[in-house]
Amino acid sequence: MNSIIPTTPSPPSLRSIQSYHCYQRKVAELKSVRELHNDLAWQLDDTQFLLRDLYAHREGDTDPLLEREIARLETLCASLEERLHHEAQRIAQLEDGVAAMRGELERIAGLPYV
Repeated sequence: MNSIIPTTPSPPSLRSIQSYHCYQRKVAELKSVRELHNDLAWQLDDTQFLLRDLYAHREGDTDPLLEREIARLETLCASLEERLHHEAQRIAQLEDGVAAMRGELERIAGLPYV
């Protein structure tokens, strides 16, 4: 007579728990960097709007205060664009890292990790 003895699943290993916590930290970091990228994009959009408005107010005679503000906003736009590019690269790196960690968790657990 063949009897099937139910087995209880083995508890998660320390390695899988550490991997999971590391994965959670990376996901949180990715979320934070995406939020920063979004905030920078909004700030750039607002700055570009102000700059377009100041360009429209330029007239024949040059106003030194207006020109100074335009120069300041142009510098700010360039800085924001550079930061956006940097954060986009960080997002891509973190997404790759999160995908690799997810694969590792799936391998350890033997199940797809969602």
